[in-house]
Amino acid sequence: MVRNLKKGPIKLKKGLSFKLGLSLGLIVFVAILGFASYCMHAHERQKMVILAFILLIFISTAVGLYILFFINRSLKQLLSRTRQIAQGDYEQEIIAYTNDEIGQLAQSLSEMQKEIKTKTLQLQRTINEFQTLFESVPCYITVQDKNFKILRTNKEWARDFGDRIGEYCYAAYKGRGTKCADCIVEKTFKDGKIHTSEEIGKKKDGSIAHFIVSTAPIRNEKDEIVAVMEMSTDVTILRLLEDELKKSEEKYRHLFNNDPNPIFVIHQESLQILDANQRAIEHYGYTKSELQKMTFLDIVSPRDRIRIKSLSANKSSILDKIQHVKKDGNLIYVDIRSSPVEYLKHNALIITASDITERLQTEQQLVQAGKMATLGEMSAGVAHELNQPLSVIKTGTNFFMDKIKKGERIEENALKTIAQEMDAQVDRATKIINHLREFGRKTDITKVEVQLNECIKGAFTMLGRQLELHQIKVVLDLNEQLPPIMADMNRLEQVFINMIINARDAIEERVKRLGGDEQILTIRTSLKDGSVVAEVSDTGIGIPDDVKGRIFEPFFTTKEVGKGTGLGLPISYGIVRDFDGTIEVESKFGKGTTFRLRFPVKTSPQ
Repeated sequence: MVRNLKKGPIKLKKGLSFKLGLSLGLIVFVAILGFASYCMHAHERQKMVILAFILLIFISTAVGLYILFFINRSLKQLLSRTRQIAQGDYEQEIIAYTNDEIGQLAQSLSEMQKEIKTKTLQLQRTINEFQTLFESVPCYITVQDKNFKILRTNKEWARDFGDRIGEYCYAAYKGRGTKCADCIVEKTFKDGKIHTSEEIGKKKDGSIAHFIVSTAPIRNEKDEIVAVMEMSTDVTILRLLEDELKKSEEKYRHLFNNDPNPIFVIHQESLQILDANQRAIEHYGYTKSELQKMTFLDIVSPRDRIRIKSLSANKSSILDKIQHVKKDGNLIYVDIRSSPVEYLKHNALIITASDITERLQTEQQLVQAGKMATLGEMSAGVAHELNQPLSVIKTGTNFFMDKIKKGERIEENALKTIAQEMDAQVDRATKIINHLREFGRKTDITKVEVQLNECIKGAFTMLGRQLELHQIKVVLDLNEQLPPIMADMNRLEQVFINMIINARDAIEERVKRLGGDEQILTIRTSLKDGSVVAEVSDTGIGIPDDVKGRIFEPFFTTKEVGKGTGLGLPISYGIVRDFDGTIEVESKFGKGTTFRLRFPVKTSPQ
């Protein structure tokens, strides 16, 4: 039968050593008396009794002292060390000096101490790691109880909203007196699921912020939901960009339709009429739907059609005395002003047609109409080149909206990656604008010592994650001993960004058209014949031989309409040339393409 053992510290009873010694002495004493009674005479027995009594006292004392100093003291030391371990002191070593049961006990305690110390350190490291992640993640995090009171926040949240621990979440950063009508924190408390929404809040400086919010339950050891973690990603910049884009479009539409002259938007290559303002409809007699089924050449007299075709080759053009034909067959004369723009993902021309017929009929000298504001080289280039950053931002918003509509959880890493990519694309657009302005104006270029490898690595800080999402393997074979070249890091970085984007699109096109799973982008750097060489190779669709000679022409692209801008390679060519470099291309259709860039090594001053 197993008895219940009382829990608690092990204690040795006082006097144990004396009792054990006395017991052993009595045993010896009785043994001697028995022997004396059996074997000896009376006077001898008396002596034996005295001797036995003396032995009794000696043995009892010796045994008691042995137990006291060697056993009881060891047990007390082990008990003391056990209490220290329980209090978190793992540094003092437990040493077993004997091989008996006490020694084995000491050895077991020593092993237990080491194991507890190891587990405790591992636990502390884990706690520290989670604490670091909680505080360092680049989004707002709060932990809320069932009453929607804030229990904890990360540094990012405290920086922008202040110390609001203990306050209601809806009051702390949403400026409300009651909880939100469709509170996702409440939903998570009810069903234990992850929920996502988009909300508007107010920072401590009074500025309005837009958030993509996700919630996750926090459970105790009984699997009960005791709190909810709310994670918010600031998408204010994205919303501001959308508002600005909407305002810009409304402004354009207002100016477009209220201009006193007919205005046409035509496709840059086919010259198909894509749009026309109200004045053009009234002046030419066609309905808008009729115009959109025509090309611009259909309203131009045959004699002037060759001149109109030349518009697609010019960034900005003025053509005077162009003869047009109205729907009723009447001829009119117009002065045309055109500028390249992007319209609904099409490379287009915006054309203003000023009717000068009456002036010509009255044989008055041609007085050129007042010049109207047109889009310059910078704005036109930006309109084309910004297609890719805006596409990335649009893809990110579509991803968020799709997840929200489906009620699916957005993984924290994916959320962070997309937000960072959007932010990077905004920065990229800014760099593109500055670069296109410099490229278009042919401004002086400042040359400094640059490590080509750093430019390549910088490009991947913006696009590396994007390539991963497209399942493209990146192979970097960089010679770390390259000498410096004279260039500008930001502009060279743009070159490699263009190369990487083209490689990505080419690889996707090959997979789409020809199949296969080999999706590899390889960049190598080396030193050859006194030049620093960078090779960008892909396993993409390749470039057909009949267009290979045109790939560096502005606005020329082999990509589908709306996807390619036709500016990436021309800009890259101009940058490389500005730094005394060259670009060579080797390509085989269906196999891939290699761009080889060469730059002269920086020479030492004489």
